[in-house]
Amino acid sequence: VQAERAYRAALTTAPNSAALMNNLAYFYAEEGIKLDEALLLAERAVRLLPNDANIVDTLGWAQYKKKRYSDAARTLERAVRLKPDDPTLRYHLGATYFKLGKLWNSRIELEKALLLDREMLEAKKLLRVIRRVQERKVSLN
Repeated sequence: VQAERAYRAALTTAPNSAALMNNLAYFYAEEGIKLDEALLLAERAVRLLPNDANIVDTLGWAQYKKKRYSDAARTLERAVRLKPDDPTLRYHLGATYFKLGKLWNSRIELEKALLLDREMLEAKKLLRVIRRVQERKVSLN
């Protein structure tokens, strides 16, 4: 709540700051709250800075949190093209592919995320889930 108040106060003094919009949108998305507002803020920020990978990522992550996985995949693919060496962007794309049932694509992105950041716990957890699912599928065939 304190972070939200700080971002809101800053936005009143700099209402066209893409960085502030992005930070508040990402905060909402991560917390899973005010997702409609997160989406609107992220869309505005992307209009202002369309080639900022982190801002594009925030839009994709807000779409993911709203369960708009196809939109999220397209947006996050763009973010990864803009900044391919960012483990968080790779993780977000991998998580989205997982929700779309694209397990191999998800696995590739999560492995890339872990090459960039070996300690990324979320990527490790999701990769374990994917491996179990894939092993079950193989054993059934």
